[in-house]
Amino acid sequence: EIAERFGAAGNESSFCVIALGKLGSRELNYSSDIDLVFLYSDEGQTTGGTRDGVTNREYFVKLAEYTIKLIGMHSVEGTAYPDTVRYYKSDARAWERQVMIRSRCSAGDAGLFKRLHTEIESLVFSQEETVENALANARASKDKIDQTVRDGGFNVKLGRGGIREIEFIAQALQLAYGGRDKWLREGHTLISLARL
Repeated sequence: EIAERFGAAGNESSFCVIALGKLGSRELNYSSDIDLVFLYSDEGQTTGGTRDGVTNREYFVKLAEYTIKLIGMHSVEGTAYPDTVRYYKSDARAWERQVMIRSRCSAGDAGLFKRLHTEIESLVFSQEETVENALANARASKDKIDQTVRDGGFNVKLGRGGIREIEFIAQALQLAYGGRDKWLREGHTLISLARL
């Protein structure tokens, strides 16, 4: 429908959907959030269809919004491949690098995801990362989550000793040691715990 309205994307730009978190690591359960990143490869102008052509950015944002609408979520911002790589290299926060541990292409151009992953893998799994720093960053992320958890009762997912805490500790250790040992670069929590 989007291509019919605006034509094909310019510069043979490709598009992919990157799954993060539980969906990325293939551990999705009934109450899991669905965390997605929409990525397109090149800037340009569409060829036009029943409406005038638009920029590739506008085209892929519309495609992402349409996809989100179809699966019942609320909003999204498309991002060009070079901007995404630049962002990870210069501005990505520790938690944003951490979520890439459990990322995978879930739709679209798998080669585009592989290019992004190859570009940022050494940033996610830095050889300079220390256990202390990785655990401190994971603790800071977990503390932010804990601030949103309501008091009263035990929360098996988000509470103290819960699933999220186990995942974050495993991911922190992967970040600390994964720069030197590629075998630890595994998205699935149970597999990564066994390897650690």
